[in-house]
Amino acid sequence: MGFIPVDQMKKLREAAKNGDARAKAILKAQLDGTDYAFDLEAYFKPVEAPKPAQAGNPGSASEGKATKGTGNPRLDEFLEGNGIHEGDPDYEDALNDYYNEFPEDMPADWGKPKEEKAEHARVDLPNPEQEAKMEDAARDLGKLLIDVISECDKEMLEIMQDESIDDNAKKGAMTSLQEIKQNMLDNIDKVRKVKKSFAKDEQTGI
Repeated sequence: MGFIPVDQMKKLREAAKNGDARAKAILKAQLDGTDYAFDLEAYFKPVEAPKPAQAGNPGSASEGKATKGTGNPRLDEFLEGNGIHEGDPDYEDALNDYYNEFPEDMPADWGKPKEEKAEHARVDLPNPEQEAKMEDAARDLGKLLIDVISECDKEMLEIMQDESIDDNAKKGAMTSLQEIKQNMLDNIDKVRKVKKSFAKDEQTGI
């Protein structure tokens, strides 16, 4: 059983509201999935049959278009049966009529503004400026750690060459500087991991 054209559906609903028993019977048969073709034809017989395109307008925007699938076969059949295609002026009205008739097919986000539908996509997009700042911070931190290691090596060399410093004092100072140097090396490994998380191919110098 085909779908009732949009314009006829509107007339039937209006007539049913006004107590038209024939209109109510046709609408009930349509909802029940029973045959109503004869009653529908008889109801609208005095009226000129609906046309897929306006007379005298062979260049109608709907002509020659292929209906784009919506993912809902029943909705596709409804649109095709009424000669409605995406982009037509009455496309949204046809969808509203269909979803009013079959609310169980209505998408969860139907009727929401396009901006609201795209909100999650915008929120989830990466922020290139923020990533660049974090990468620069990691690079600067790595350079700072390397400078500290270089200073430790320099101090250790000077202490070893200074004969005025007691051997025990030298040993204690060398041990402390070596611990500092090792901590810096461990931290550089952590910085490398941070920089890898940005998935950059450029040379970091660390």
